[in-house]
Amino acid sequence: MRLYSLFLILAVQFSFCPESPRMVRYFSYDGSQVEATQNMKKYLDREGIPIKHFAPESGYILTEPLETKINFATYEIQLSIHVEDRVKLYLISSKEIYSRGSEISIGGGAFNRKQSMDKLPYKIQRKIYSSFYRSLKRAGFRLIES
Repeated sequence: MRLYSLFLILAVQFSFCPESPRMVRYFSYDGSQVEATQNMKKYLDREGIPIKHFAPESGYILTEPLETKINFATYEIQLSIHVEDRVKLYLISSKEIYSRGSEISIGGGAFNRKQSMDKLPYKIQRKIYSSFYRSLKRAGFRLIES
C-alpha cells in the first residue's frame, strides 16, 4: 500500500509542469498618480532609457526597445508601465534566433529571425528585474511581493 501511494504522489508531482510566471511586477508609491507618473518618467530619463510613448493623463509609459545579451542570446526588451493605484511594470520581449540559411539558394535568406516571447524563463526575468529593483526603490517605488 505504501509503494502504491508513493507512486501516486510521484505521478501527481511529475504531471504538473512548472511554468514561468507572467512578466509583470507591481510597485507601490506615495503621492498622487500624476506625481508617480512624473517620477517614473524622471527615473527612466535618469537611467538613460528612451521613452517611445508617454501619456501622463492616463499614467502610461512605453519605452523604446532595449537590446541586451543574456546567455549567448540577444533579447529586445521594452517596458510598458501603467501607473494606477499601483505601478504595473510589464516586460515585452523578443529573442533573436540565429538560423542557418539555405546554402543552395541564390538569394540566401535571413540568417537570423525574431521570435516574440510571452514569457521569458524565470531566471532571465529575475536577472532583468533585479537591475530595476534597487534603483526604483531609491526613486520611491517599492516592490509589492505577491
